[in-house]
Amino acid sequence: MSAILVLIVIFAGIAGIVYVDNTTKRGRALPAGRRAALPEPAAAPALPAPIPDAAETLALRLPEPARTQAWALLCRVADALAHEGNDARTTFLLTQTRAEYLPETLRAYLQLTPEARGCCCARASRPRCCCRSN
Repeated sequence: MSAILVLIVIFAGIAGIVYVDNTTKRGRALPAGRRAALPEPAAAPALPAPIPDAAETLALRLPEPARTQAWALLCRVADALAHEGNDARTTFLLTQTRAEYLPETLRAYLQLTPEARGCCCARASRPRCCCRSN
């Protein structure tokens, strides 16, 4: 009795494999007009234009050591803004830092002239140190 059940299972498995194989072959053999047309993929939405004076945009234009420090500071400000326990004053100060103070500082660092760099060097401070202290 068990031998008959084993044979039935084996033949059912073979029949299933043959059925699936024939079905997929027939689907591939259909002419292009008879195949179900796949919907065209939707066009990806256009990325918004970067804000030229945003702190993130300015940070990307910095040289490497300053860029890393600016991104770290931007991340800290963003994390502090996302914190739920902030009072109104803290939220205001963090928002002002991100919206005004950081872009102004980064813009000033990017616009340092050779004379201004020389002035910083005369005071025995490097422009990076000036930016870091601000």
